[in-house]
Amino acid sequence: MKKTYQFFKKSSYLSAENLNYLEQNHEQYESLNDDDAPHILKEDVIKSFQSTTMSKTANSVETSNAPTDLLPELGYRFANINPLETAHTKESVIKALHDLGYKIDHVNDITFAQYCGTKALDVYHLADKKAKDWLHAEFIKKTNIDNSDKLNLLKELVAASGFEKYLDLKFVGQKRFSLEGNDSLIPFLNRIISQLPDYDYESISIGMAHRGRLNVLLNVCGMLSETLLAMFSGHEKAISETSGDVKYHAGFKSVRDVNGTMIPITLANNPSHLEFITPVVMGEVRGIQKITNSKNHLALTIHGDAAFSGQGTVMESLSMSNLPANTVGGTLHVVVDNVIGFTNDSVQDMRSSFGCADIAKMIDAPIFYVNADDPEACLTVADLAIKYIKKYRKSAFVVLQGYRRHGHNEGDEPSMTSPEKYTEIKSHPICADIYAKNLMDDQLLTEDVYTTLQKDYKAILDAGKATIDNTKILDKKQHYLEKENWRSSYKLSLSKDDLLSLAKHITTLPTDFECHKSVMRVMKQRSDMASEARPLDWGMAELLAYAVLLSNGHSIRLNGQDAQRGTFSHRHAILHDLHKDKHKYSILSSVCAANASFDIYNSLLSEQGVLGFEYGYSLIANEDLVIWEAQFGDFANGAQVIIDQFISSGMQKWLETSKIMMYLPHGYEGMGPEHTSGRLERFLQLSAQNNIQICTPTTPAQMFHMILRQYHRDFTRPLIVMTPKSLLRSPYATSTIDELVDGQFETVIDRTEEKKSVEGVILCSGKVYYDLLLYMQKHDKHYAIIQLEQLYPFPDIELEKALKEYAHIKKFIWCQEEPMNQGAWYVLRSRMNACLPNENQLTYVGRESAASPAVGYHNRHLEEQAKLIEDAFNI
Repeated sequence: MKKTYQFFKKSSYLSAENLNYLEQNHEQYESLNDDDAPHILKEDVIKSFQSTTMSKTANSVETSNAPTDLLPELGYRFANINPLETAHTKESVIKALHDLGYKIDHVNDITFAQYCGTKALDVYHLADKKAKDWLHAEFIKKTNIDNSDKLNLLKELVAASGFEKYLDLKFVGQKRFSLEGNDSLIPFLNRIISQLPDYDYESISIGMAHRGRLNVLLNVCGMLSETLLAMFSGHEKAISETSGDVKYHAGFKSVRDVNGTMIPITLANNPSHLEFITPVVMGEVRGIQKITNSKNHLALTIHGDAAFSGQGTVMESLSMSNLPANTVGGTLHVVVDNVIGFTNDSVQDMRSSFGCADIAKMIDAPIFYVNADDPEACLTVADLAIKYIKKYRKSAFVVLQGYRRHGHNEGDEPSMTSPEKYTEIKSHPICADIYAKNLMDDQLLTEDVYTTLQKDYKAILDAGKATIDNTKILDKKQHYLEKENWRSSYKLSLSKDDLLSLAKHITTLPTDFECHKSVMRVMKQRSDMASEARPLDWGMAELLAYAVLLSNGHSIRLNGQDAQRGTFSHRHAILHDLHKDKHKYSILSSVCAANASFDIYNSLLSEQGVLGFEYGYSLIANEDLVIWEAQFGDFANGAQVIIDQFISSGMQKWLETSKIMMYLPHGYEGMGPEHTSGRLERFLQLSAQNNIQICTPTTPAQMFHMILRQYHRDFTRPLIVMTPKSLLRSPYATSTIDELVDGQFETVIDRTEEKKSVEGVILCSGKVYYDLLLYMQKHDKHYAIIQLEQLYPFPDIELEKALKEYAHIKKFIWCQEEPMNQGAWYVLRSRMNACLPNENQLTYVGRESAASPAVGYHNRHLEEQAKLIEDAFNI
């Protein structure tokens, strides 16, 4: 197969095409310190560039003073890293350079061997010259693998290929998403694990999609072959209360004895959505680092080449990887490059970049390439990658280039779309055979010994044993759903004086601190609330809930766009000094117990990456209150895969329990289609088997109690909160300190005093309650307005109890702001009707069905809102 090369364009150094190159050189010059280059001038950078550029004439292209050694920087483009391609020679490299305009007659033999072999280095883009020089020096070092390591390496290759062959014969045609063609991934991973103690790492968490997962489960994580084979035979132990997942999504936990050090190994559960496990694993590792108070825990993510370059969650994960909220001290990314994506085997159709990992260049990360058919080179690259990560606490990327021996799965026929490639693959020897032959040529192995290794491995599988020695399997925590009662409540045990004391602490600023006049006005209002001179608003009640938790030693992590101030300027948890640039003050710092932390971050402009990270964090740091806040509720659209595949279904698929809270601002305020709806209907459609909770609190006290209930209650489910916008400052949506001290979260609220004389009953949820209340008071109507503050799990007992008071009523209304095909109506109407007395039925009042969540014209919004409120009382 012929390679297609992409290189830098060559022309006058003044050409616009070379602008990026000039800027890179200028940045390199600016980053040099006096010790590195005391006499370098900007003109020298330009002259250096001029010496390697081309001057064009009418009929020819000539090169002046072209460098004779481009391979340290460009060698990765010529390296022999594709097992299916003919190895490059010096002559072919020189010709390729000629074709690109480089007038070079020879390349250095040593350099050619160092940079164009079966491993390659791409670090030209690194701005850190010292790191780049270090990488070059380490990369060209000669590495020796002793004979015992070579034999062990062969055993691991035999295990990798032997496992796939075994399954192929025993379970013909069953999907397993074989690793074949990239068998060296197994010794690569084991090499990384074997070195963790040397670099003081205490654990490793691995995320990967389905290809090769079963092989990793057995030959890296240490799952018993009996357990794994039971998955294929359908005899695996099922937990009756869960729905489970397919075998190639399964996670696993074990502890391996690595030279006397016990190293926990976690393979995260993962759906078919490929790269979305990346931020989740990063979050899990951050959670481990938090609860252990140690940074020495490694995140390793395994990617496919097409998915890595094609799915946007990778970019989001990389963008946030070095941010204070998300850093884990470097992640090892391994891209298993099959040079194919499902049926697409044209690189030109899969990405616009040269390499599948080129997106890594956005974070100045080194990229190592290695031929999967050279397992010794794979070990060398593994050594260098982990050494770099530990030294610089930054991420590194390894592209393990091999091929895919079968189709997308074992039932797929790849020759239909890639006939030439798969003709070659069928005749290509497996990596274990290639390496065994090399050892035989070096007289380190005999054919009989090789055959014995293969037979011994098959015997282990036949016996159902583990293929990894000195590994302890960690039993999955048995979590019985029926033991968790969502109706269990929580009541504040703090006295009023103690709560007022906390209120005073969080409203008192340092004497030398002054912030913006608008913020000072908010703090003055809060100070009045702390002295009971003013009722509590939403922001104050929310912060008081956090203060209660923090003062009792419970940590909180809140992440989201504008979370510190709040999108609607209601929170102001972090204040900025008006006179001292970058001087900030956390208003909750004064109430934090010694063992508690309040970490609130303004996230980057990401939903799926950040929510995935927070979900992963919540799985591990489950003693923390973990919250993700959307700037507007509809922004959750950008995180739908995380919501669908992890948050709403993780419990049923994998017994993954999380108490993560999602704040989604929701309410019809005339802000247009994209800033109105948190898509309540979608979360209700996802609700079943008590998998999540959905609440729409309408008072500060309800918010306060809901937060504390979520933390303390023995019901470990994600909580989706439709938070308000206009109610944040509404004079009607206020609470008293007494309501915080004496109350608790109410799933159903009925404030009607004279129940016998009501004309009708209106059920509603959210902000529309206040619109209904004001209309009723203005027009002297006498209706009962019952609020559903929790929509799932549905409070049927509580609602039925409230409605019993209205057995004499025939008129029951459901009123919502959302269009009929959205909101709660379609999902909950049968449940609500079942609670009505005397087999009555609800009448719907609200907007007509619509394709868009809301209108964009403000006057039209007001007309619609006024009509639905009026209809609720006059229909």
